[in-house]
Amino acid sequence: MAWRKKPGPKPKAGARYPSGDLKPVDDRPAGLIARRADLVGPGEVLNQMAAYPLGQLVFLEAFDGQPYCTIAQHDAGIALRNDWRRWKASEGLPPHLITQKGGGAGPDVGEVDAAARRKALEAALGSLRRAGYPDLALATIESIVMDEVLPPSWINKTVPRRVVEAFRGGLDALVLHYRTAGLCSVLFPARGARETA
Repeated sequence: MAWRKKPGPKPKAGARYPSGDLKPVDDRPAGLIARRADLVGPGEVLNQMAAYPLGQLVFLEAFDGQPYCTIAQHDAGIALRNDWRRWKASEGLPPHLITQKGGGAGPDVGEVDAAARRKALEAALGSLRRAGYPDLALATIESIVMDEVLPPSWINKTVPRRVVEAFRGGLDALVLHYRTAGLCSVLFPARGARETA
């Protein structure tokens, strides 16, 4: 009996495990990995937090030798960003970033849910307004957390001390707010001094 070719599509090319499954391909550009290694160190380059500005600030040191933010402050910033995105979606607003998928009100978002989302965001922003330098804290947190922009002055440690203090104070207010609400939890393992709030 002669060997016949099986019908169907041609198998994908690439490295395979002994089971025959394809191995995942690391498609991250080399320049991106090199930049992350410069920012957070070669040991943390594949850490998920190294992929976005707020997470990178956990690894970067400020003028005082301490990280720009702690793990608890990071988690509070992420909780604020999530509240903000949920509120935008419930109001039918488009996604803020091109990389963010979805957006707009879905069929499951009712009036009560939209009001609860608005109330949650207003409570978090209210805690920010009570922090020192409320306008500066809100502008800095909005830029880094919501817009996901890390200005070069933060990397070069040339950002004004007042801005860093406002940023930390605002995040501390958010930590207190989300802990009081029972919503802030440590998402990542402790990293020594970075864990303290």
